[in-house]
Amino acid sequence: AGRALALLKTALDEAGADAPPSSHIPPKSRTITLSGWRRYCDAGTVAATDTPDAKRKAFVRAVTSLQEREIIGLWNEIVWLK
Repeated sequence: AGRALALLKTALDEAGADAPPSSHIPPKSRTITLSGWRRYCDAGTVAATDTPDAKRKAFVRAVTSLQEREIIGLWNEIVWLK
C-alpha cells in the first residue's frame, strides 16, 4: 500500500486534474481516475511478480487498505488524497 500511495502522489502530480463539480469529492482536490492510477502502479512494480493477475490483486489490496485507513477517497472511479 505504501508503494501504491507513493505512485498515487506521482500520478496526481503528473496526470491529475482538478476535482469535477461534485458533492462527493472535496472542492480543490487533485484527482485521477482509478485506471490512471492503476497504470502508474502497473509500471511502478507494486506487485511481487509481473503477471497481470498479481498486479491486479496487489492493486486491489492497496486500494482497499488505503480506503480503510481513510488515506484516499474514491467515488465513481475518481481517486483523491484525503
